[in-house]
Amino acid sequence: MFRSTLLSATKTTVRGVRYNSTAAKATAAASGIVNKASALVSKTVFWSKVVAELGKQIYIKEGLAPPTGPQFKAVFETLKTLGLDAFKRPQHYIEAVKANSSDYSVKFLVGTVQVLGLFSLGEIIGRRKIVGYRHH
Repeated sequence: MFRSTLLSATKTTVRGVRYNSTAAKATAAASGIVNKASALVSKTVFWSKVVAELGKQIYIKEGLAPPTGPQFKAVFETLKTLGLDAFKRPQHYIEAVKANSSDYSVKFLVGTVQVLGLFSLGEIIGRRKIVGYRHH
């Protein structure tokens, strides 16, 4: 009688399955984690293939191509020239920004709102709810 009571006390139930030891519970928990990770990897691989195929179709349809050597060199030279000019005459650029400050302010504000909106959207998607985090 005592032995049957002791055996029933050591048996535990996890998700409706009876286990006799802590090792068995740990194995079941690890199995659940592995299954969830496997499903997540599977979804990630699927959607990355979808995005890659869509990007390839857009690349072909729009006739896109990487920049050529001369194009890259021209952009680099332009940036270098503007950077050196700004370094030589900083007051000129400061006055230009002051003269067009309302236009720059509006562009900066719009850009800030866009970045903040995308960040917030990412947070909402990550939490899977609009406000707050889930408490387990």
